[in-house]
Amino acid sequence: MSKDSTTSSYLPTFEWAFVHPRYWGTWLGILFAGILAFIPFRLRDKLAEFLAKRLVRMNNRAKKRAVANLEHCFPEKTEEERFAILEQSYINAGCVMLGFATIMMRSKRYLEKRTLFRNEEILTELVDKGEKVILLVPHSWAIDYPAVQLASRGLPVAAMIKKQKNRVADWLMNVQRLKYGGRTHERADGIKPLSNRFAKVTWVITCRMKTTAQSTACSCLSSPPRKPRFQAWVNWPHSAAPRLCR
Repeated sequence: MSKDSTTSSYLPTFEWAFVHPRYWGTWLGILFAGILAFIPFRLRDKLAEFLAKRLVRMNNRAKKRAVANLEHCFPEKTEEERFAILEQSYINAGCVMLGFATIMMRSKRYLEKRTLFRNEEILTELVDKGEKVILLVPHSWAIDYPAVQLASRGLPVAAMIKKQKNRVADWLMNVQRLKYGGRTHERADGIKPLSNRFAKVTWVITCRMKTTAQSTACSCLSSPPRKPRFQAWVNWPHSAAPRLCR
């Protein structure tokens, strides 16, 4: 693993230690993901739906957090209606995860065909004017798709990422993210490397929401929580929570 000394960008590299038996399971998973990338997406999505509808029945910490968030955002809905939203979220996540390797394995033309930007003219107009753009998006693997797509169009894209515990997965995910160029910055370095190095850049950062009885706070996390000076908090009216969560 290395970092570019002039830009502080995050550039993990291949190491022979990656062929150690401890990573053989990871390589098998990567092989499976590569095969899934060439399976017709409708069939792959059916598999994701099948798995998601079983996983959503499991009571783990992630599900408990999701249930709590839905209760805050949609108090007017019944438990059955909120569960339907949760189930669909699991299905969407499954579709993204099973098709995640398509970014690496499939062509630029295929990715363009499978990616849809709504209101793309807003971004295009700003970029044409030389404006800096910050994309506030929910934290999920799906954000890699639009970021890579924008990079494939020649836009100077930078992303803040969290280093993966599995070193093989961390290396390959970064290779995939930089397939068409751009830069990644490890969030432990804070936001300064990102803000200092780019005059014209499309930023991709994460947005987390928490709801209280009075308001919904949106925190743009560009660094670990132990560095609050790098966090920007914006209070939203409580009535806006349903629209934000959708």
